Amino acid sequence: MSDEKDLVKAGVEGAVSGAIEGSGFRDLVQRFLGPLATEVGTGLGYVGTVLRMKLALSMMQKASKILSDAGIDPKPVAPKLFLPILEHASLEDDEYLQERWATLLANVAGSGGKVVVACAFPGILKELSSEEARILTKMYEGLKEEFARSESPALPLRTPLGTHSRVFAWYCQEFHGKRVADPRSIVQEELYPGFCAIIDNLKRLGLLFEHLVPLEYQLNPDRHFLAASPSTDIQTIITGEHEERIFMTELGYQFVRACQPPISGGNS
Repeated sequence: MSDEKDLVKAGVEGAVSGAIEGSGFRDLVQRFLGPLATEVGTGLGYVGTVLRMKLALSMMQKASKILSDAGIDPKPVAPKLFLPILEHASLEDDEYLQERWATLLANVAGSGGKVVVACAFPGILKELSSEEARILTKMYEGLKEEFARSESPALPLRTPLGTHSRVFAWYCQEFHGKRVADPRSIVQEELYPGFCAIIDNLKRLGLLFEHLVPLEYQLNPDRHFLAASPSTDIQTIITGEHEERIFMTELGYQFVRACQPPISGGNS
């Protein structure tokens, strides 16, 4: 029985080794790790299976293309960032999340410090579903547009994404094509429990926070850029003398920025 297991193990290892040798996997590891590739070992046995190797290879190929298209030469990536990115990307078969892993690696290797890339980012990305990542990207794009119209460097932290009910209405309309007819009864909406779970997870990861803002402290009260269209205007939910609003944290803003493709000569 032991001999049979050894034969199976040898067969799997041989298949993985053969797939690695003919795929350019080693060359891409060398490109991103630089001289450290020899010390770390380009076999990277923890990738484990042909499927995981293919997913990791696909991610590195995407990252390499992103950098080539932007005319950026990658710099060696520290193993404490490269290895978690490679490991978690090798488990991800969702195309949108694969793109996020690729752009994260591209920014680590090619931003030259122009984009904040914290060691926590791979751990955050692996905790996100595809829908959560898309929601964050849309929120980031809205904040970025507001940021471009303002001279205040602290704008992302000062600008609410909207009240809880407005963001829910935006989520239903943007991602499910559904209108919320009555904001006073959102708890009865079929999509509401899932929305709350998404917001709770993004808060748990430190990417969003909710804050009860005093009514007298109005920050652009009529400008919630994630609000539904005028035809489905949503009133604010008011609790006592406060209203609940959702904000993106600085960590959240920089995390999503690090998952956006770099542009020639820098990053967005």
